[in-house]
Amino acid sequence: MGSAISGMAAAMTRLNDVAAQTASGDVDMASQAVDLARAKTQLRANAAVLRATNEMMGTLLDVVA
Repeated sequence: MGSAISGMAAAMTRLNDVAAQTASGDVDMASQAVDLARAKTQLRANAAVLRATNEMMGTLLDVVA
Protein backbone atom coordinates (compact mmCIF):
# COMPACT_ATOMS: atom_id res chain seq x y z
CA MET A 1 0.00 0.00 0.00
CA GLY A 2 2.85 2.36 0.81
CA SER A 3 4.42 1.98 -2.61
CA ALA A 4 1.12 2.86 -4.31
CA ILE A 5 0.81 5.99 -2.22
CA SER A 6 4.42 6.91 -2.95
CA GLY A 7 3.78 6.36 -6.65
CA MET A 8 0.73 8.61 -6.53
CA ALA A 9 2.76 11.31 -4.77
CA ALA A 10 5.48 11.03 -7.43
CA ALA A 11 2.88 11.36 -10.19
CA MET A 12 1.40 14.45 -8.54
CA THR A 13 4.87 15.95 -8.21
CA ARG A 14 5.47 15.30 -11.91
CA LEU A 15 2.14 16.94 -12.78
CA ASN A 16 3.10 19.99 -10.73
CA ASP A 17 6.53 20.14 -12.40
CA VAL A 18 5.00 19.99 -15.88
CA ALA A 19 2.48 22.69 -14.95
CA ALA A 20 5.25 24.95 -13.64
CA GLN A 21 7.36 24.40 -16.76
CA THR A 22 4.38 25.11 -19.00
CA ALA A 23 3.58 28.30 -17.09
CA SER A 24 7.17 29.50 -17.44
CA GLY A 25 6.68 29.84 -21.17
CA ASP A 26 9.48 28.61 -23.41
CA VAL A 27 8.79 24.85 -23.51
CA ASP A 28 8.28 22.10 -26.07
CA MET A 29 4.54 21.49 -25.94
CA ALA A 30 4.86 18.00 -27.46
CA SER A 31 7.17 16.80 -24.69
CA GLN A 32 4.93 18.48 -22.10
CA ALA A 33 1.93 16.58 -23.47
CA VAL A 34 3.87 13.31 -23.27
CA ASP A 35 4.94 14.07 -19.70
CA LEU A 36 1.35 14.85 -18.72
CA ALA A 37 0.11 11.61 -20.27
CA ARG A 38 2.86 9.66 -18.49
CA ALA A 39 2.01 11.22 -15.12
CA LYS A 40 -1.70 10.56 -15.68
CA THR A 41 -1.02 6.90 -16.46
CA GLN A 42 1.26 6.59 -13.43
CA LEU A 43 -1.41 8.10 -11.19
CA ARG A 44 -4.15 5.82 -12.52
CA ALA A 45 -1.98 2.71 -12.21
CA ASN A 46 -1.07 3.47 -8.62
CA ALA A 47 -4.69 4.25 -7.78
CA ALA A 48 -5.67 0.85 -9.20
CA VAL A 49 -3.03 -0.84 -7.03
CA LEU A 50 -4.36 1.01 -3.99
CA ARG A 51 -7.95 -0.06 -4.77
CA ALA A 52 -6.88 -3.68 -5.24
CA THR A 53 -4.95 -3.60 -1.98
CA ASN A 54 -7.98 -2.24 -0.14
CA GLU A 55 -10.20 -4.95 -1.63
CA MET A 56 -7.74 -7.69 -0.64
CA MET A 57 -7.49 -6.32 2.90
CA GLY A 58 -11.29 -6.29 3.13
CA THR A 59 -11.48 -9.87 1.91
CA LEU A 60 -8.80 -10.93 4.37
CA LEU A 61 -10.66 -9.27 7.22
CA ASP A 62 -13.89 -11.01 6.15
CA VAL A 63 -12.12 -14.40 6.16
CA VAL A 64 -10.50 -13.83 9.56
CA ALA A 65 -13.66 -12.47 11.19
